[in-house]
Amino acid sequence: MKTTQPDGVIRIEIAKVSELDLKGCIGKSPETFVKGVPWYATAWTCFPLHACLNCGLDQLVPWTVDVDTEFVLPHPDSTKHLTVEESFHFTKRNCEHGSTILRRDENFIRKLKEFSTDDKITIEIRLWLSNMKGIRCLPHIDFTDPNDPRHNLTLVMEGGKVYVNKGILAFHSCVFNVMFYGDFAEKNKTEIELKDVDREEFIELLHVIYHSNRKITFASAEFLLKLSDQFQIESVIDRIENYLINDCLRLSKAMILRLADQYRLSAVKEERLSKITFVSTFEAIEKDPVYNDLSDEMKAAILERKVAVMERESSSDDSSDSDWRD
Repeated sequence: MKTTQPDGVIRIEIAKVSELDLKGCIGKSPETFVKGVPWYATAWTCFPLHACLNCGLDQLVPWTVDVDTEFVLPHPDSTKHLTVEESFHFTKRNCEHGSTILRRDENFIRKLKEFSTDDKITIEIRLWLSNMKGIRCLPHIDFTDPNDPRHNLTLVMEGGKVYVNKGILAFHSCVFNVMFYGDFAEKNKTEIELKDVDREEFIELLHVIYHSNRKITFASAEFLLKLSDQFQIESVIDRIENYLINDCLRLSKAMILRLADQYRLSAVKEERLSKITFVSTFEAIEKDPVYNDLSDEMKAAILERKVAVMERESSSDDSSDSDWRD
């Protein structure tokens, strides 16, 4: 166990432990900046109690950082805290690492409840960073702090208030530009309500807008795309398109095609379909529940590409048979 103070601590709070269904993600931490680098963590119970540490940095240039960690599951009796030590090497292409905190067995839920207080548990991940190379540290901006002098506008939405700079938002969004500087009632207001907008999701969008090296992830791609489409933020849409084409490994092909369909991402549609070369892949897409949400136009494009792949496979089989006969 480390004897020095950690550079930072990330906490995942999990409520209603008695009602956990053990089917997937059960908690996500707020983003925490450690040495100028954004980090967040998720907890899962698909198999054991598993926590994943994620670096939210996204830079074009390669970067690396070594992280010593302690994954701690606090117990009401401080002598029974459960601690797992891990050391990880984070890079641009490998920015998620995890650790199993509590093994699954027939007594898993009972054991988990032992660590709860008021039917809630908290997982702590303590970080010690070293050997940081190629990292441009991000300036920390707290969009929940009304006293930050960089903010000059308050946005009210579901979940509370967010504090922003109207000039920055107007630069990136033609919707905000018209709202703030056009001939509308909001022009001279210092507080504006945004209906049907989630506060935490909007804060994530702000991080992407303010920081060009903010990472797009499988967990954030869809709601960022929804917000960017709603407020017409082309720069963010372009980044998400690039992510869906080149870097997205955690979303199913059907889900990516649904996003391309719903938000008119023709480049994503064409690129992802062109890379499918086996009929079995199309069969998997058609069995995915998401397939039912696709438009007739997208389904037609999938069928057209499937027929082309089938014809190619048939032609290849005929050629092999001919070679055998010869």
